Amino acid sequence: MNYDVVMIRYGELALKGKNRDTFEETLMRNVRHILRSFFKVKVRRSYGRMYVELNGEDAFEIIERLQRVFGIISLSPAKVIEPSEESLKETALELIKSVTPAPRTFRLETRRTDKRYPMQSMEVSRMLGGHILRNVPEIKVDLHQPETVVSVEIRTEGTLMSCQTFPASGGLPVGTSGKLMLLLSGGIDSPVAGWKMMKRGVTLEAIHFHSYPFTSERALEKVRDLAHKLTRWGGTVRLHVVPFTEIQTAIRQHCPDDYTITIMRRFMMRIAEQVATRAGALALATGESLGQVASQTLESMNTINHVID
Repeated sequence: MNYDVVMIRYGELALKGKNRDTFEETLMRNVRHILRSFFKVKVRRSYGRMYVELNGEDAFEIIERLQRVFGIISLSPAKVIEPSEESLKETALELIKSVTPAPRTFRLETRRTDKRYPMQSMEVSRMLGGHILRNVPEIKVDLHQPETVVSVEIRTEGTLMSCQTFPASGGLPVGTSGKLMLLLSGGIDSPVAGWKMMKRGVTLEAIHFHSYPFTSERALEKVRDLAHKLTRWGGTVRLHVVPFTEIQTAIRQHCPDDYTITIMRRFMMRIAEQVATRAGALALATGESLGQVASQTLESMNTINHVID
């Protein structure tokens, strides 16, 4: 089936009051950025919704990209039609028959924001539901747990119909909550911490301390790969690579073995704070998890973090 638009729905943004326009504009920029390789699409917003006009592009490729954009809670490919009874019936039947595997149950949901339309929402749902029941064998109505929901939105700028909804990442648009510096290692904890911060709207920069030959070039490539993967959710992630070999060597030569890890981490935090200040980042994130390893105790983390303001 050829769809006309992808409907973008967002949750938390609707609660932002006077700042809502700022959040929506940021989300629109992020959507345009991630779809920049689709030259035909056009992104617009209207009354609590955002739309991607496909102009011939594949709806499901667009949806796959947009599922990684923070600030979006769900997406639906939709047809834009005339709100005549004949057009509504024809499109509803076309949509329900396009679903694979064929659904056994369905429900109609109609929203009529254009109050000039002569039929009320319940009347539209009743009309289309009856038409589907008469023309699709063995399908039934289930208002509570349907396998498919046929959605109708009658708006002033056009009538949209869809019957598929895809979940997205939720959260807040990246760029609405300031900038943060992530201490990025080659493990899983720090990129997960960065991902969670991005989900709350933070713009991310990352810093990595490279100690060749104590750590290999392959380890550095892994960190670069992790930073690149984070860009799939947040546009760009600038990575600062700090040569740390001389500092690490000096610590090993002049400090007791029992304090080596703590002192190295204090140096890393001190350097990260300076880089963050120059970059305009307002906070540091490390991905540390209390009690996960022997060095991640409250006493140890407090001692390490005490070196910065």
